[in-house]
Amino acid sequence: MYDDDADDEKRQRMLFLSQKYTSYETGLRICGMKIFDPATKSYIEFTREFGRSLKSYHLLPSFEYFFSTPHPIETTSVSDPNYILQQHVGKLKKHVLRKVVLKLTELIGVIRSCSVRLYSASLLIVYEGEDLEEDDRPIMKLIDFAHSHFEEEGAGSDEGAILGLNNLLEILQQIKNLTDE
Repeated sequence: MYDDDADDEKRQRMLFLSQKYTSYETGLRICGMKIFDPATKSYIEFTREFGRSLKSYHLLPSFEYFFSTPHPIETTSVSDPNYILQQHVGKLKKHVLRKVVLKLTELIGVIRSCSVRLYSASLLIVYEGEDLEEDDRPIMKLIDFAHSHFEEEGAGSDEGAILGLNNLLEILQQIKNLTDE
């Protein structure tokens, strides 16, 4: 949320802001999404305002929508969080979801083994929107390291980052389990 050098005013502001978003409860927040709609050959963009207005119960359907082929819609920009709850999820891209779950599991292991602090870092997930080959490889990268730093060896892992990544992993596993039934 904030680095060790943040003054009290910044700490209070960051705490206040996080309490308004899903990051306070879950350690994660959707900052935006772009999903390719193969029917219209265009992108559906879920804005920053969309991400800021989400509640924790919106996260699972949002990620489910992200990892599926969208049904054609009338708009190209979404800011209303209830939009996601009203949509029918298209065909889930299970092969992409499985690979993201594996990569995320590996990432959690790496972060657990490091004495690093990832204040305000982001996880970028990209995959090919058109249904191509089964071996499509999603790209998953940690980005935005402006306030991140290494701690002394033995200081332990970043529990805030692990909380967010574990919650994301749990959400993705729930989606995967729903589709495996």
